[in-house]
Amino acid sequence: MKTFKGFLFPLILLAFVLLLPFAFRLSGYVLYLLGQVGINALAALGLNLLMGLAGQVSLGHAGFVAIGAYVSVLLEIRGGLSFFPALLAALFACGLLGVIIGLPALRLSGFYLAVVTMAFGLVTIQVITNLDWLTGGPHGIRNIPRPRIGSLTVHSDLAMYFLILAFLLLGLWTYQNLRRSRTGRAFQALRDNELSAQAYGIPVARYKLIAFVCSAVYAGLAGVLYAHQVRYIHPNDFSLFLSLGYMAMIVIGGLGFASGALVGSIVFTLLPYFLTRMAWVTWVIQGFAIVFILRLAPFGLVGAWNVLKLKWQRPESVLMRLASKARLVRKS
Repeated sequence: MKTFKGFLFPLILLAFVLLLPFAFRLSGYVLYLLGQVGINALAALGLNLLMGLAGQVSLGHAGFVAIGAYVSVLLEIRGGLSFFPALLAALFACGLLGVIIGLPALRLSGFYLAVVTMAFGLVTIQVITNLDWLTGGPHGIRNIPRPRIGSLTVHSDLAMYFLILAFLLLGLWTYQNLRRSRTGRAFQALRDNELSAQAYGIPVARYKLIAFVCSAVYAGLAGVLYAHQVRYIHPNDFSLFLSLGYMAMIVIGGLGFASGALVGSIVFTLLPYFLTRMAWVTWVIQGFAIVFILRLAPFGLVGAWNVLKLKWQRPESVLMRLASKARLVRKS
């Protein structure tokens, strides 16, 4: 019975997102926005795995998104590959770069690691901009072909929505299984105390590299889907502000929680479209929201919800705390 209850809510949520376009007859623009939510959630999942589980700071996450987008598009346009081979090649390229960027992480942490990853993101954009003979430089790449799966071509916004949804569900499932695995427990030990993890025999260097590779693969997948949904990519699409946006998503949604990346993506993907005439307000709200969350709910919105749910399920624990506080007040 408990197992059924554990699967009931995910099944209801899955049925909802599958029937959503048909039940409300969503327009192409709304489907596009929902697709952007899914793409940002995938990228945020990768950063959440790196920061929320493994405790490694990264400010260059958008660089991996850019590499995934450009590698897949160039292989399709110039190399003549179809969607899935180009996708796999892009993910391999991102994973390889994840190893290269992860190597400095073996000796760096905190502020210094953040600077290195930020430099990677900035250098990536500069390289893409200056290789104009290959990447189109500041003009970007237009008319990106639609994804083709076997004999089927993803023409409509509805089909693209379901394609992104399929990859998002796969990403969520992988994240949850990885978090509960031996590797996930090693990530959490590494996050809590690196010296203690090393003392317990956990190979810290290996798991740091694994975390960077997994995070880069998630980001690369988001980049591939972004390029094929928008069908136009430009170096400015993957600036430092995008990396900061991903960080805001996971901090506000909830570090370490898979649903936290999804909640943060929903908030920060849809918020700018409600404030199109005041774009600067979005960054102001993000800044205040991060300060507010870090002060009152360090584990994000999802963590705060879990705490409230636990208190609701066990109200006696709340009453006991209130009673103990009352005793302390009387004694004083």
